[in-house]
Amino acid sequence: MNVRTLTILTAVLGIAELLTAVFTVVEHTPNSAPVMQAVFAVPWLVSWLLLRSGRVTAGAIVSGLLCLFILLAFPTWRHYSTFDRVWQIAYAVTTLAGLVTSVGVLARRRSATARVS
Repeated sequence: MNVRTLTILTAVLGIAELLTAVFTVVEHTPNSAPVMQAVFAVPWLVSWLLLRSGRVTAGAIVSGLLCLFILLAFPTWRHYSTFDRVWQIAYAVTTLAGLVTSVGVLARRRSATARVS
């Protein structure tokens, strides 16, 4: 898998998390915490910075763990509108792509180091 693809997906997911916080405020979604959603964008941006700075293994691990966390939590999310349902499904699909890409990047890095040794 391509590190560039993972970098782009990580940036997209971080921005999407910030947009989710904005949508939550605008829609007045009950029992929501838009501040926590905005704070949850920070690990995505940290992962993006790690990938951009060349720390691919660390960035892929952080990204993969975040993707796994979101995919495990996805079935518990409530849908308050059609837009909310579409947004959450698109977010989950993008997260799944991020998880697959993270695993692919880590596998490729591991096989590259195994060939060198």
